[in-house]
Amino acid sequence: MHNTSGPAFPTPAHNLQNDGMSLRDYFAPLDGCSRCGYAYERETGYFLLAIWAINYGVGSLIGISLYFYLEWNYHLDLPVLIASVVLPVVGFNFFFAFLDDFFKAFVLGIYFVFDWLKEKFVNV
Repeated sequence: MHNTSGPAFPTPAHNLQNDGMSLRDYFAPLDGCSRCGYAYERETGYFLLAIWAINYGVGSLIGISLYFYLEWNYHLDLPVLIASVVLPVVGFNFFFAFLDDFFKAFVLGIYFVFDWLKEKFVNV
């Protein structure tokens, strides 16, 4: 529940009056403002980074693997090699974007596990 006595959107001046603290340490945010009780919550797009990071990482691994496979086995000319690597990676990323609902549960599960591990072992 939000504390209605505090401002709807804390201003930078409000944070300066709160000793400028919005983090417990470098990785863990505070639960809320100690001065007015405003609750800090995750924004709507918080988990988009998880989905983007998995997509970017898998696409990069596919591209790098494909590049080395084609370079070592076929010795293609540079324009052909670039097209042979970039087009499948772009295609994979578009395909992954269309299957976002399918992969969302998997990616969010991984993100929740990392978040849990951080809370369990880092914030001791």
